[in-house]
Amino acid sequence: MSQNKWISLLAYGLIIAAMLLDFILKPAFLWKYTGLCCLLVALILAYWQRWRSLDALHKSHANHTIKTAWVAIVVPTIITFASIGLILLGVRTQSSVGEWAVPLMLITLIPVVLWSLYRSIKGLFYLLKGKAVASGWL
Repeated sequence: MSQNKWISLLAYGLIIAAMLLDFILKPAFLWKYTGLCCLLVALILAYWQRWRSLDALHKSHANHTIKTAWVAIVVPTIITFASIGLILLGVRTQSSVGEWAVPLMLITLIPVVLWSLYRSIKGLFYLLKGKAVASGWL
């Protein structure tokens, strides 16, 4: 197995681990930002692989991983800041707006987690079959 394939496998594994650790399992014995660190390492590996890879197969997997990791980092960050804003708005206006912040945050994070898991598992299967991944949102 080539080094590029191992890097892609590791990057997909890190994204899957991040989604499972941070959003699904939430183990108390791990450091709070373990999932974020997994995503950042996967992102670094994917950029490195895209930079050094010569074949289209591994470049497509690197691009697939980069898009998945960026969305898995940026969208939950935006959702978290929006939820904090709703909580602060509820505190400032003394209304019940803040009560909806956490459930709304959880409801909007579920599709992001499922999308990231789907893309990572799909990319993993394509990589094991030796096929390139199409550049789309699914």
